[in-house]
Amino acid sequence: MKTIEKLSVTVKTMITALETLTRTFTGPKYETLSGTSYKHSRGSNRSPSIVPDEDSVSRFIDNRENNVQDADEHKQASEYRWPRDTLLSVISTFVHLSTKRLKELAKLINDPQLRLPELLDAKCHSRLADIAHILLKLGDYDPITISQNYFQKLLPCTNWAHETLGYY
Repeated sequence: MKTIEKLSVTVKTMITALETLTRTFTGPKYETLSGTSYKHSRGSNRSPSIVPDEDSVSRFIDNRENNVQDADEHKQASEYRWPRDTLLSVISTFVHLSTKRLKELAKLINDPQLRLPELLDAKCHSRLADIAHILLKLGDYDPITISQNYFQKLLPCTNWAHETLGYY
């Protein structure tokens, strides 16, 4: 039980030190056709005589440029997602396995006054929830993210009614 407590302190320290992972994702900016402007003749209140529609504009757009932008966006999203996925996966595996082991040890010890150690404190849960929230924003890009261990194992088991979770 002492070993799990020591590991828990290490995990808490690691979560606290990784504040940079709570920054939001800023993907690549798309080039727009906003540079084109239509000038009205002086004194005319009419709309311009040439109004571009989607079909006429799309004929002149080069698809190769869009493919490069899509590849860059996917690469940046993957590079952004990887450390967050890894952190959440490691921590959820630790909490899941440690909780099981602590329950087994509690049964073996059979002491009614034995109190199981808290694996993560409220600040750690709050920071992990922030990181998970950022990843959920990227769910449009990668639905596989939602099937990660954190979302399936740790997030549903967290006691969100705990008073201190709302203060961080």
